[in-house]
Amino acid sequence: MTIYLDTSVLAHALLGTHTTVVDWFASASDSDVIMSSTLLRLEATRLLRRESLEPALAEPFLQRISLVSIDDQTLRVAGTFVPHVKTLDSIHLATLMLVEPDATLATHDAVMSRAARDIGITTFDPLMPESLS
Repeated sequence: MTIYLDTSVLAHALLGTHTTVVDWFASASDSDVIMSSTLLRLEATRLLRRESLEPALAEPFLQRISLVSIDDQTLRVAGTFVPHVKTLDSIHLATLMLVEPDATLATHDAVMSRAARDIGITTFDPLMPESLS
């Protein structure tokens, strides 16, 4: 299975607010591909610095994730989403659509989940495992 990870899920793992996410990461099989935009690294760094934590805390998670570079095409697609999606979320959605449109989006953000489903992307919230839709 290919899973596209958005920052809302990684944030819970990094801050330890929900052990469910850490368990979910640990239980992913070697055949599961977890991917995201390189934006995830930046968002994780900014989150950890905001919380006065060392950015290196993200490395064990980031090493498990295949990060995809952002290019001009990604930014063009990110600008096309209607209804409105926050800028960083639109970059994540565009990356997913361009690189692996059949991936399942792992998100804990209800607005992001709704926007993804509106464009035909399956979503999943690892904090609520029954949420696959």
